[in-house]
Amino acid sequence: MLIGSGAAAENATLVTTIALDKAASITPGLPAVVELIPYDGVRRDELLATAAGAAQFGDDPLSVCIHAEAKRRGLRMPRTRSHSIVPGQGICARTLTGETMLGLDTWLAMMQVDVSPLAGRLSAIRAAGQSAYVVSVGTRLFGALVAADVVAPYSRQAVGQLRAMGLRVVLLSADSPAITAAATREVTFDQVISGVSPDRKPAIIAQLRAPGAQVAMVGTGVGDEASLAAADLGIALDAEGNVTIDSADIILPGDLRGVGRAILLSRAIFGTIRTNLGFAVVYNALLIPLAAAGLPGVIAAAATTIASVAVVANSLLLLRKRID
Repeated sequence: MLIGSGAAAENATLVTTIALDKAASITPGLPAVVELIPYDGVRRDELLATAAGAAQFGDDPLSVCIHAEAKRRGLRMPRTRSHSIVPGQGICARTLTGETMLGLDTWLAMMQVDVSPLAGRLSAIRAAGQSAYVVSVGTRLFGALVAADVVAPYSRQAVGQLRAMGLRVVLLSADSPAITAAATREVTFDQVISGVSPDRKPAIIAQLRAPGAQVAMVGTGVGDEASLAAADLGIALDAEGNVTIDSADIILPGDLRGVGRAILLSRAIFGTIRTNLGFAVVYNALLIPLAAAGLPGVIAAAATTIASVAVVANSLLLLRKRID
């Protein structure tokens, strides 16, 4: 745990609202392929391998998870001669056996592929908050692959801890309300805001701060610099070790559970500081009048040493404190 400054630790004790980036904290990593829907006699492994042959060229999360699933199963993908990508729509890969298209059903329909046999199934998939890519070879419909965000198993515990600490927890998601709702069925938040693009995050943070709330933003620190800076406290979850202290006030080399620990540690630090200050005030209030009345020097020196030892000993108790 890296706390960038004393001011960062102090701000952590004042936070009243935690804004969580969904992709960074609740559903970290890639979505997972949860269902294969073959069509017209196509085998499941054949569908996945064909889709992965095109997906290997995509960098969107859905393509990456399809390719990763095919590799995990050890499937042999068709050799590709060339490919083209239509941003936001899909991928066309040209192989020795034909032209494979992987993408949105609306795009394949524009490419003269009859996707109507799967229309009802695809509508139900979207209503459930999942995503699907349709696969065709030439104009022949091969089927569809369904992917869903995987909610981290610790998310319920971590968010529950933050709310138990008296903090208001807000989820910021770039996904549609339906996809976001799939994640929030497992974890309870005080507020959920969907469709938040990266450039809108600073404005959302400003809105959360408007009532006088002290807001901490939790993100990855990569691409989130503006939103982390807009918050009273920027917290970066640095699972890959590629975030610098310039990106956030606090860097946590782990998952969402570290956020609660960082705030509890900051509270403990400032609780100790307040105790030490209180002791110093009482000590001076008692001994200054005695010194003015002629307290012997040896006793005064001993009293000063005792006070210093007491402050240091109280501070060292932090080493024995468990932060859970």
